[in-house]
Amino acid sequence: MAPPERSRRHRRSVPAGTGWVRERWLAGTPGWRLAGAEDASSPVTDPPTVLFALFGVVLVGAVALIARSTGDDLSQPDPDEESSGPTDVAAVGRAAGRAADRIEERDGFDNEVYRAWDEMTRHLDVANPDASTPTEFAAAAVDAGMAREDVDALTDVFEAVRYGAADATDAREREAVEALRRIERAYAEADAPAADHGSGEAA
Repeated sequence: MAPPERSRRHRRSVPAGTGWVRERWLAGTPGWRLAGAEDASSPVTDPPTVLFALFGVVLVGAVALIARSTGDDLSQPDPDEESSGPTDVAAVGRAAGRAADRIEERDGFDNEVYRAWDEMTRHLDVANPDASTPTEFAAAAVDAGMAREDVDALTDVFEAVRYGAADATDAREREAVEALRRIERAYAEADAPAADHGSGEAA
């Protein structure tokens, strides 16, 4: 009766909840081994290690699947960090025309001059449009091929109204509208380099 007694002692020595592992160990099949098994040469596999490895594989696969389904290329640079592209002189001309319309149709000349300045600057090759100075605006506009006399007339009005605390007189309003209209006529529908338009008159 000794063998059954040893078998019972062995079964009691196996912790509760390890029945599946015990069966595999007793059957001698490859897989996990209990600590203290007779075959000391077989490596002991830690279940948490296996789980972490599987989790890593699943995570990498999920990221790859999401990237393919959304069409995103993680190696592409952020579009916001790329340059804004070439100067759009035609857009500057259209912005000038809209500004002239607003000045003629409503009050608030000061605000419209500032708004026109802001819109036009954003279409020029200025490093920081939100903080550009009149000198930077004028230089960028002339470099783009716009007539210097038109640019100077507009910047003079802007400097007088926004920085010099000058009154928005009817004369200054007319001067601003005339400069804006010249820019609109010369560049709003430009389909050739702006320099070919000469001194601000339509080709």
